[in-house]
Amino acid sequence: MNGFESTDQGIALSADWAQCMSKNGYDFASRIEAYGRFSESPEPTNDEIKVRLADYDCDVKVGLSLSKSSWLTSRYGIWLDENSEAIAKVMESKKQYIKRLASVP
Repeated sequence: MNGFESTDQGIALSADWAQCMSKNGYDFASRIEAYGRFSESPEPTNDEIKVRLADYDCDVKVGLSLSKSSWLTSRYGIWLDENSEAIAKVMESKKQYIKRLASVP
C-alpha cells in the first residue's frame, strides 16, 4: 500500500471509517475490501447498495475522501513544481507540432 493510505492520517481515517462501518453492521478493514466483496457481481445487489450507502455516510462522517483529495492536490502541486521545466518543454513541442500540422497542405 502506498500513497495517502500509508500516511499516518490515511491510516487513522481508514480505522475511523472501519469503526463507523462496524457500527453500521459491516466488518470491513478497508474500503478496498468492501468494494472487492461485490466485484464478481455484474449487477448491484441490495446488499451492495446498503454497503455503499453506509460507506458514503461513513466517508463523509470521518472525512476520508476529503482528506485524501487534499493530500493528492498537495502531491500534484509538488509534482508540477518539480517538473515545471519538462512540462513547459512538452507544451512548447506540442505548440510547434500543431503549427507544423497547420502548414501541411
